[in-house]
Amino acid sequence: MRLLLVLVKVETLAGYLASNGKKVALIEQDSKMYGGTCINIGCLPSKSLVKNALLSPKDANFVEKQTFYAKAVQEEQNLTTTLRQKTMISLIIFPMLQSLMPKESFIVIRL
Repeated sequence: MRLLLVLVKVETLAGYLASNGKKVALIEQDSKMYGGTCINIGCLPSKSLVKNALLSPKDANFVEKQTFYAKAVQEEQNLTTTLRQKTMISLIIFPMLQSLMPKESFIVIRL
């Protein structure tokens, strides 16, 4: 059986291919990065914090702002955790989808 190796962080494509019978490997550097950059440290966490910054009370005192900020950070972390868990569930649902976390670098040979 041939292995289709997806090297980019495209878990949606990987899930699609796996659900259509293709053997796919997701390569992650760290278990806290499942789901890729966008859901972990990129687009979605940033947008969550920006949204909360726009909603923050402008006339609040320092303690109120500090509390609001702590809640915004917790909301962002909850969002990231939820989305990462959905990616982990995909690894269980699709038997053709494998996850690898190599400790060493490797060379890809194009055929």
